[in-house]
Amino acid sequence: MASQDGKGSIILKFFIVLLVVALIIVIILPGRIWQEEEMVKSTSRGNMATLYESYRYFHILTGFYTDDEREIIATIQNDSALIKRQMVVNHTDRIKNALETYLNSIPVKNLYQISFNLKNIENDLEANKRFFRTIDEINQEAEQVKQEISVLRSGMNFENYHLAAVDLDSLMQLRRDLTDYSLQSAGRLAVAFSEDITDNLPLINFSGINQIWKPMSNRISDLMTAINKTKLKNLTSVSDRVADFQRDADNGFSYFLKSYKSTDLNSTTAASEDLLNVYKEFLTDFIITEQYAQYNLSENDSLLINISETSFYTPDNKMRYIISYDDSSGLRVEDPTLLGELKSKAVNEADRISQLPFMPAFENYQKKIEELKEYYPQIKAKYRRNIDVMIKTKEVEFVIGELPNCAVYDAYLKEKSYIQVVPESDSYSEIKDHIEFALISLGSFKQVYSDNFFGNLDSVHIELIEQLNSFDEMLSKVRRNTFSLEPFVESLNSALAQIKSVSKESILPELQQIDENMKSLYLFASEGEEKTVYGVFKKRIVNYGKIYGAMGDMSWEE
Repeated sequence: MASQDGKGSIILKFFIVLLVVALIIVIILPGRIWQEEEMVKSTSRGNMATLYESYRYFHILTGFYTDDEREIIATIQNDSALIKRQMVVNHTDRIKNALETYLNSIPVKNLYQISFNLKNIENDLEANKRFFRTIDEINQEAEQVKQEISVLRSGMNFENYHLAAVDLDSLMQLRRDLTDYSLQSAGRLAVAFSEDITDNLPLINFSGINQIWKPMSNRISDLMTAINKTKLKNLTSVSDRVADFQRDADNGFSYFLKSYKSTDLNSTTAASEDLLNVYKEFLTDFIITEQYAQYNLSENDSLLINISETSFYTPDNKMRYIISYDDSSGLRVEDPTLLGELKSKAVNEADRISQLPFMPAFENYQKKIEELKEYYPQIKAKYRRNIDVMIKTKEVEFVIGELPNCAVYDAYLKEKSYIQVVPESDSYSEIKDHIEFALISLGSFKQVYSDNFFGNLDSVHIELIEQLNSFDEMLSKVRRNTFSLEPFVESLNSALAQIKSVSKESILPELQQIDENMKSLYLFASEGEEKTVYGVFKKRIVNYGKIYGAMGDMSWEE
């Protein structure tokens, strides 16, 4: 019995472990899948941006395009102008890091705490004069405190402190406004300021300064307490700010009076010497360091500098990005993901649409219109001095120009464009756009043939026939006229009758099926497809768009 209980216990434990593992998988794997999807999206779009800028830059440098990956990479990586811009950024990083190291050395950091907060207290008292003036006692006390702080900061009794504090303010400003200076100027000033600060720091009488500061700080606290007892408390928050400034200044004095050791200055001295080394480095690279400091490359340069052979291929399925360039549409870089699947499905539907009974009828009508457009210019050419003929040809042209504005005729043109473009296209976005237009047009045909109502196509057709008859009548009055528009009237009437003769019973079932297929196809084009991963989970495969045109428009931002 005990043996059976033991076996049962082992089995139970096994199932518990199994359930725990399954729970962990359910919690962890979906997040990992999502991260992979986001990585593929950001990498793919980053690659396309890199390729777009690289091809564009290569064309600027050479005057032509190429599909040779190695030539593009080599040309960009060896471009002297780009190399110089990268070197400027590298030098800027060098001096920025050296400045940060110096300013964050413990003695310099605490000196700044003292000088910065004393200045802040003085400035805050000055900024609140308009409030203090409403109460004489507070105004007088604030003015006296402000003057005493000014005397302390001026260095009348503590020259080394004043010199170090002024240089430190200048060094902080240099760090803040580094890009306003050429690299050489920044290096020279950094050396001068840091050396002066480092030389003066050991000579500062912090104990003497603190003896003046302590009673002054108490006096400031009393002033802030008095302010808080008046109506000024509701007008200004000066007391809260000054309390913070006092605390930080006290911490700075506490370091120098209690914690400071002469060895602490070693790190400050080493950082100052490194700034001198930076300046020497700048002098050896004189031409580059004449340039102004620059923290980062431009967005375009950053893309260029990162180009590699992997940039040409999608991160997940390693397909080469589609790249085309011509004078009419400009440069295009597009994700090839799912293009084959989308095109195959779209071509199948294009074949079905082309076989719909009304498509040949509309094509015949369009053919007659095109023949008419080739014919009446001949009349116009022969009778170019006849004002009435010139006016009539303009009227015919205008009516013909109205045909694409007819909903059903426009629907036919979009379906025809879909049939013609999709089999030849290598652009996912182009196929997707044509799917959308064709889908909308199918809806128009369903409505037209369900209601047997062709809308403004009838009215435009009638107007065109009237214009042609009127034109014919005008021509009949011209001596030795050999032109006649009557054949066009007859052929256009016959073509329209052919369009209308298609019964709804013969096409609506097929239209409905194609419509459903096109909706599924558009959903596929928009959202991609799901792929099973880790056995039971789904990962979405998506086409991530394109970058195109002269301005580098990104389809995912439209």
